[in-house]
Amino acid sequence: MYDLSIIIVSFNTAGLLRQCLESLEKHLAGKILFTAVVVDNNSGDDTRPWLQSFMAQRAWVQAILLDSNTGFARANNIGIRHCSSRNVLLLNSDTYLLDDSLLAALAYLDGKEDVFGCGCRLLNSDLKPGVSFGHFPTVPVVLREIFTNRFNRLRGVVPPDTEPVGRIDFPCGAFFLMKRSLLDKVGLLDERFFMYFEETDLAKRARDKGYSITFFGTTRIVHLRGGSSGPEKVALAAIFYQSWNYYFSKHHTALEKAALNCILLAYFSAMVVAAWLTGKKEILAYYSVHRRGLIGSWRPGAMDAAAPC
Repeated sequence: MYDLSIIIVSFNTAGLLRQCLESLEKHLAGKILFTAVVVDNNSGDDTRPWLQSFMAQRAWVQAILLDSNTGFARANNIGIRHCSSRNVLLLNSDTYLLDDSLLAALAYLDGKEDVFGCGCRLLNSDLKPGVSFGHFPTVPVVLREIFTNRFNRLRGVVPPDTEPVGRIDFPCGAFFLMKRSLLDKVGLLDERFFMYFEETDLAKRARDKGYSITFFGTTRIVHLRGGSSGPEKVALAAIFYQSWNYYFSKHHTALEKAALNCILLAYFSAMVVAAWLTGKKEILAYYSVHRRGLIGSWRPGAMDAAAPC
């Protein structure tokens, strides 16, 4: 039995996937028994031919080639069901290891019976600290963000270097290491989340069953965040807020969900008007995308649109 199965969902990220897999080979091969399961969501770039070539000489890599873009949660579940290791790591294709500190996270998890899983320290492309974990979205948290002009910056946390280990609500989905035995008890990712909030929902369900989630800062990886522009940003924002509303439907009351939608719409509209009046184009563009995405999320079928994972 493999001690660790690493599930990597890919979608048109051939270059990033190569960097990710090569870093696994460089820092883990020969040090631990592991397998990497790449679940490809019907990529149209060079991912599949390159992957077939890469796998030919590496038994630790396996591929599951899907015939459609099934979404991030469903693709991860397919990979999880394919493996039987004691530990499962959900790893984004736009990440790469800097060293073998992942081994320390495995040792930590093995020694903590009540810990469901952990995140790690995520670094940006310039190796500066990035968002590594977050707080569960609630009406009070969002209100504090709005009134302190820190929208999105209380839910997403950039941990200080002085914080090696600590209890958190949920890790950034780019790296989520879990015990398979507890994952089987909590249940897999909810496939109604096409993308966004699937790891938040999983962590919330684990917490509700009495397990803890931790940040393990000794382990460091680089997370390369891809950019998007124009209509793609609005489409992704619509999917984000559709997932947001579904999350609130599962874990909060209908009144809380409705109140939060009204608060966000009023806030985004006010920020758009203020930015337009003051000529702040970047702020105008930012909140325009959020406003259009929020409104777009209320349309039927918003989560069904194919989008990058």
